[in-house]
Amino acid sequence: MSPRASLLSVPYRSTGGDEWFLEAEFLPSASGSSDLAIICHPHPLYGGEMHNNVVNALYLGLSGDCCTARFNFSGVGGSDGGYENGDGEVGQVKAVVGHLCGEFAREQGCRAWRRLHLVGYSFGAAMATPVALAMDEVSTCTAVAFPFELFPRHASDAAASFARRRRPTMFLMGDADDFTPTRAFHRWVDKFPGSVRSIIPGADHFLGGHERRIVAETRSFLNGTHLDE
Repeated sequence: MSPRASLLSVPYRSTGGDEWFLEAEFLPSASGSSDLAIICHPHPLYGGEMHNNVVNALYLGLSGDCCTARFNFSGVGGSDGGYENGDGEVGQVKAVVGHLCGEFAREQGCRAWRRLHLVGYSFGAAMATPVALAMDEVSTCTAVAFPFELFPRHASDAAASFARRRRPTMFLMGDADDFTPTRAFHRWVDKFPGSVRSIIPGADHFLGGHERRIVAETRSFLNGTHLDE
């Protein structure tokens, strides 16, 4: 029997001081792995949500190798509140990581995840990458279609954290991305020396039809990384 997903409610204090809860889902690994991958969705003001095509592909496709989780940013689906201008959403990623590494992990009988992978797509990549490179709990970072030109401060914060402590990081995008020209992609990724970069021919920012390749490349990256790298 395939593992069943669990619905979660993650507590979060908004930038305005309100107590909100974020809707999340957790899927146990089919292999019994004690790794966890958390996947962050695209921009909430433009239809982004945790059942997006790329997020859904990663959530299901990575579950053969590790446990997976996804969540809705505030104001999306069953999550409380509203959009927090990209600053609160960084805090929301931190809240989800903290909850899944704390109370939820204990409920699963897991003192600590063997490795925690933070994966973001589009806006989700811009929110997840600075968190992944700053939090000790996170082992690897995967950024899919990071819109660097739209979120330069988040990208700069991530690069500053990477300079202080490098950890395995991969950047993927399509060569026809609507928001990040290939030249800009390389200029930004150069700020993360030693990171993996991959460009998918013929893919735009929305990556329709390329989901299987994204999952395959992410699985290969995660399976090939180690904590001591």
